[in-house]
Amino acid sequence: MASARARVAATTVLLALLVPVGRAHAVGSVSPAARGLAQAPLYVAPAVAETVDAPTRRRLLRRLGRRPEPILVALVAFAPGDAFDGDGPRFLTALTGRVGRRAIYVTYDARGILWTRSHRTPSTGEDRAGLAARTVNLEDRFDSPPGTRLSHFLGALDDPDLPARARRAVVAFDKRVGSGSRPAPTSPAPRSDDDGGLSGGSVALIAAGALLLAGAALLLVRRRRGARHVDDRPVLPERVLSLAREASRDDLVESADSMLIALSGLIDAAPASAQTQRALDAYEAASRALRAGERDLPDLVGALVCIDLGRHALGSERDPQRPCTYDPRHAPAHGRPVKVDGTKLPLCQACRADVRAGRPADVLRDGAGRPYFDGDTPWAASGYGAWSDPVRAVLDTRR
Repeated sequence: MASARARVAATTVLLALLVPVGRAHAVGSVSPAARGLAQAPLYVAPAVAETVDAPTRRRLLRRLGRRPEPILVALVAFAPGDAFDGDGPRFLTALTGRVGRRAIYVTYDARGILWTRSHRTPSTGEDRAGLAARTVNLEDRFDSPPGTRLSHFLGALDDPDLPARARRAVVAFDKRVGSGSRPAPTSPAPRSDDDGGLSGGSVALIAAGALLLAGAALLLVRRRRGARHVDDRPVLPERVLSLAREASRDDLVESADSMLIALSGLIDAAPASAQTQRALDAYEAASRALRAGERDLPDLVGALVCIDLGRHALGSERDPQRPCTYDPRHAPAHGRPVKVDGTKLPLCQACRADVRAGRPADVLRDGAGRPYFDGDTPWAASGYGAWSDPVRAVLDTRR
């Protein structure tokens, strides 16, 4: 009986993973979610709008509006193999960096799991939110709709005896998925059988996890050709060029978000040092560029350049190469600066050849068609690093 229940539980988890929830490129759409959360504490993406009906949305908005602590909820389409690999915590990391508001951020992924992430909130609130999420994840069915799970989550936050409720949820879940005929324990601590083996509930969870990983691996292989790969290698100037020119605007934004997440992970793992502080400054500059109200192409390219500088600070003792003044997406500056209209400019080989031949320069332009250096921006002030530090330019001018 225990093994049968374990198989049922594991199959349920795997089926939840395999449920189609929309196109992969719509997954983890940080930009629309950030814009939506600027207007209201609940954002529901169009791809998953049918999962939360209008009355439920109104009730949730009223409850969120009355919370003593700010809670921001984003419901988007998730699927393995997408930009965030269907991973709720990674999406919340990107969303938190984009929105930047003090709050508890919440999402619900394709596996039916509620996730939370706190940003600049007291540790007691962060711990309580995490405990509430874990509790309702255990209490509710795997296929419970997000509206139901969110309602239960808010109720758990207000439960004065949440720790006891969490312990009961663990015991009930263990019993439900495979404790067999053994009596339920009085403590939520992990149990072992007389022969030293694992409890039936633990076996069920391990089996579910194994099937979950196998299913995810299978889906990733099947989606490999069509899904975007989140590349967390250092962003060198040549790679900025290929990324920025081949991707659409929305893809460029989401790719920058993914690389910003990777930079955050490197910073967390790095020891405290001047170089780590430099990487933190670059992270903050890139975050500000991505949070700009009307992000123009120069802002998106600037975010990539700042991320590149942050990665460089953590991984190299050499000074970064200066970019081409005309467009940092070009190859790095080569040779001595070239005098153009009385000003010496670091230029890549291609632009040097254009200047010598009298051909028009390939200059990065803004949405109005103007060369980026004609604007009043940190990028114009720094040349993306061609003549001064773009990270410092952002931090000094966009406070």
